[in-house]
Amino acid sequence: MDPEQTYLVIADDHELNSALKGSFFERSGFVLHRITEGDDVYAIVKRDRPVLVILALDTKESCADLICRKIKDDSSLHSTPVALIAHYEDEEERDRCHESGC
Repeated sequence: MDPEQTYLVIADDHELNSALKGSFFERSGFVLHRITEGDDVYAIVKRDRPVLVILALDTKESCADLICRKIKDDSSLHSTPVALIAHYEDEEERDRCHESGC
């Protein structure tokens, strides 16, 4: 990773959502690491040290709230901002986001 560049991690198994989010950040000059199903999100965050992690709460293969908790519990990563994307109308999803520390 080039230390002169600003990295973001986006984990979303919905290709369209990932592309839309990504295009906004790429136009703003960020370098993206898009993560899809099966990738080890935590390991990538630990390795790349992004300035922001965006996780879709409803991905099939990973529990984004648990990944967020793992990042926040890691003393070397705890200050990394993590945004969990949830359905606003779903109170259970909002609660999971708050409980994870994100």
